[in-house]
Amino acid sequence: MQVSTCPFHALGYAAAGQAHRILCGTTPDPLHVVVPSFDVIERVSTIPHGHSTDPIVNRALKRIAREDRSIPSVTALARYCRVRRQLLFEHFKRELRKSPEAWIKERAMQRAAQLLAETDLPMQRIAVKCGIAQRTNLSKRFKERFGMSPSSYRKQIKGGHRGSRQ
Repeated sequence: MQVSTCPFHALGYAAAGQAHRILCGTTPDPLHVVVPSFDVIERVSTIPHGHSTDPIVNRALKRIAREDRSIPSVTALARYCRVRRQLLFEHFKRELRKSPEAWIKERAMQRAAQLLAETDLPMQRIAVKCGIAQRTNLSKRFKERFGMSPSSYRKQIKGGHRGSRQ
């Protein structure tokens, strides 16, 4: 059995090739692919905004998940949901067992990881898209969350290849 490591961007192509061989009735390659482990990046489609019975929390999660806008502050989120900050906090704690701030910070890091993996955007643009004013703050938070700098993460996840600009 051949063992190889596979950068994430090539993994889909390898899987598609194996699936094609199976569908064509040929024997798939006996290849065991080792993928470096990273934290799972939660995509917008997996955010549980449709699973809460609380309409305030649902509205807030849908707004946080919108990729076409930067991630809002807690104050902006409360204003968007047309409630006081304290009420938003109470609803989040009851439904998600997290504060809005903790949810927003985690989502910001997930989005940063996604943008680093999928784009060549400069750090300052990624910071803004994540609701963080300065790229230095993003770098500090990212390193605390993932144990490496954003640039190291980008290099490691892309395997030395560059993605598309967005």
